[in-house]
Amino acid sequence: MKKIAVIMNTNEVGGAERSLVFQLKNHIEDNLTFFLPKISDSNRLETFLNSEGFTNIQYYDYPTSIYMISRNHLKFSFSMMKDLLQFAFSSGGLKDFNQYSLVYLNGNKAAFLFFVKNRLISFKGKVVWHLRDYYHSSGLTNMTWRILNNCNPKNLSFICNSNSVKENLLRSPWSSYPVDVIYNPVGTNLATREISKNIKTIGFVAMMAPWKGVHEIVLWSKLFEKELTELGVTNIKIYGGNIYKTEGSHKEYSQQIKKLSEKFPSKLLSFEGHKEPREIFAEIDCLIHYSLAPEPFGRVIIEAFDAGIPVISTCMGGAAELVQSQVTGVKVLAHDRRELFLAVEQIIENKVRTFKLINGGLEKAKTIQENISISMKKILDLGEAS
Repeated sequence: MKKIAVIMNTNEVGGAERSLVFQLKNHIEDNLTFFLPKISDSNRLETFLNSEGFTNIQYYDYPTSIYMISRNHLKFSFSMMKDLLQFAFSSGGLKDFNQYSLVYLNGNKAAFLFFVKNRLISFKGKVVWHLRDYYHSSGLTNMTWRILNNCNPKNLSFICNSNSVKENLLRSPWSSYPVDVIYNPVGTNLATREISKNIKTIGFVAMMAPWKGVHEIVLWSKLFEKELTELGVTNIKIYGGNIYKTEGSHKEYSQQIKKLSEKFPSKLLSFEGHKEPREIFAEIDCLIHYSLAPEPFGRVIIEAFDAGIPVISTCMGGAAELVQSQVTGVKVLAHDRRELFLAVEQIIENKVRTFKLINGGLEKAKTIQENISISMKKILDLGEAS
């Protein structure tokens, strides 16, 4: 029986963490060990893992200066170099991986530290690197990864969470390695009620980052407050926050959004903070997914499909693979606030078409879920390392 080490990016519970747990759901055995970073006092991920039947959990040190880096924030400092060296030459909780036949890296942060250690421990087993974000190519980034990667090319493979991410990866230095595409799953049935006949509560679910378009929803709520109220909309609820507590362009974004909503107040708008998916989709009748830049996947879209909630999306990046306009959802252009209002109006007034969209989304979610187990079994059942 293979021993598998699963190295996580965080000890919080976000979409990437939920996705991996549900992808591994059919492989709950003693040979799976989860490694969680010690970055705060939070035990949310450990609690979530336990609730899903995973109990073999260990922790590793994650240097704070490195963890704080987000997708668009890279600034080397003496503190960072000191933390890296200290991590590389200490036990740190990431050692002796040669007892495992496969190491599963859930994200870039986990991969970076594993490869730092890999230069010292010379891991000989297989490595599966699951990308849930785009590979950000630059001369420094490419050089860093080439220096760190000490894996036999036959023993490293990638999983991308959309074809959009795969296409991006194939333009990187990793293009010669095997790549599979596995969409992020929902995992559990989120349909907690009958399909709503009336659209009263609109939901927006995202981390607080500028490219997620939260500010656009704030302004849109104010601009079309009267028209939306006349359509019967009573609430526009914004869910989410910066759960990963990283830095970058979104470092002060929550405060900026608060000031914006105070300057342009809408009686419809409310900030709900972090809530569990089942609670969110029990409260809303329609989902707006309004990313302003290409997104690797868009897990909240699949959750809405599964819950029987109609979706409006800007369809950028991986989201375009999920939302087929007028089949599984409604596509709108980013920054076109009037078009967004017209899309909501269409969903409210054309109930026959909306019902067809909901059914299309349910079928899409079902197809994705069915394919995941087959793909994961193939990947986790790889032969022994050479």
